[in-house]
Amino acid sequence: MRNSTDAGAVPDATASDSNIPASPSSSQSSLLVAASSIAPSIRTSTEENRGKQTPPPYAPSSLRCITPQSNTRYGKRPLAFENQPRHLQIPGGMPAYLDSGVAPAPEGWTQLHHPEGPSYWYHRDESVVTEANMGDPMTCVMVSQWICQIAILVEIYGIVLQPSIELVLQPDEDNETCGYYFVDHVSRTIFWIETTTTIDQDIAPVTSVSHLKLALTQNYYTHVEYFCMHIKLPESVRNELVAILSHACVGENASREACSM
Repeated sequence: MRNSTDAGAVPDATASDSNIPASPSSSQSSLLVAASSIAPSIRTSTEENRGKQTPPPYAPSSLRCITPQSNTRYGKRPLAFENQPRHLQIPGGMPAYLDSGVAPAPEGWTQLHHPEGPSYWYHRDESVVTEANMGDPMTCVMVSQWICQIAILVEIYGIVLQPSIELVLQPDEDNETCGYYFVDHVSRTIFWIETTTTIDQDIAPVTSVSHLKLALTQNYYTHVEYFCMHIKLPESVRNELVAILSHACVGENASREACSM
């Protein structure tokens, strides 16, 4: 669907849907089918329908703007006792790692694993990323409902989503509220449907629009750091990052030498 260019990071076409050999229960199957039928595509807006739909029935506080830097991946509560790591017997043979109790991934979703261990889910066709456990049928239904609401809001506000844009959803633990933001891999920035402020997003005060753009770019690279397994940075962007890192290292050494003189 997308071509890899030097304009910005693009999804890696090699990412494929998860294939977990398990047989879900009938209730799980019905929930997964319901989830797949709830959410319309966030990219199927038309000129005829744009701006004519009515807002979905949700409380103003239930859908909220967040930033990548507000991600709570490393600040979550400890696992419950029954979910704590433990020693297990390892049977012989290749199928030893398969978990027959794990439900299959919902259609279109791929579970990816960050090099540091945390996993996240990616829907390539819809360009949606979430850390919510899409293997849980009820969570899958709730995330699909959030996608549905945002798809309608995109229509209402007349926003055209280019192929370089993806949606990030971060539902709260109770699934009653959901944080979101959009990422544009070409302009290397984040944005939202509605207007927000730097203070609401816990972004430091800025002195100009260009300063704000720099702050949003910083958030973009935080997103890339957290959700890096489905995108591929073009060589020009990698070279730019190496140059920034080199400049920071030289500046650090120069400051240390200046202080020691």
